[in-house]
Amino acid sequence: GGDPALSPVFPRAGRRGRRGRLSALAALIGYLLLTLALTYPLVRVFASAIPGDGFDGWQNYWNLWWVKVALLDQHTHPWFTGLLYHPTGVSLLFHTLNAFNGFTFLPVQLAWGPLPAYNCVVVFSFALGGLGAYLLARQVLGPASSRWAAFAAGVIFTFAPYHTAHL
Repeated sequence: GGDPALSPVFPRAGRRGRRGRLSALAALIGYLLLTLALTYPLVRVFASAIPGDGFDGWQNYWNLWWVKVALLDQHTHPWFTGLLYHPTGVSLLFHTLNAFNGFTFLPVQLAWGPLPAYNCVVVFSFALGGLGAYLLARQVLGPASSRWAAFAAGVIFTFAPYHTAHL
């Protein structure tokens, strides 16, 4: 079974399939290392600062914190808060609340706090974005194409000025 359209990237069997998975893992590690290098000194201040211009970053930091507070402290859903627009509160349905990040990085937040959790979100989003672009390029270019060309496509996407400016 499986989608035959994905077979050039992740064939199911044989040496070629293992090579495809290993090259994707190598690309992911490459994007992770590049992210850490290009966001330096983030790795040095991982538990005490956030990257970026200080505007959207703090809102996204609050979003992570709020998902934890709503779920574990207030035992409610995170799409409404009484902490804003007191005393009536406000719906967060049209807010940029990224519940996926809040749920996914909740264990990090519980273990080390909201700053490391936020910084893990940043590193995760850059590395995974690169991997997604790499896999798309491998799919579009075909199995005979250079893995380096696909890796370069991932670098161009992940570290594009627009993406880094909105860090």
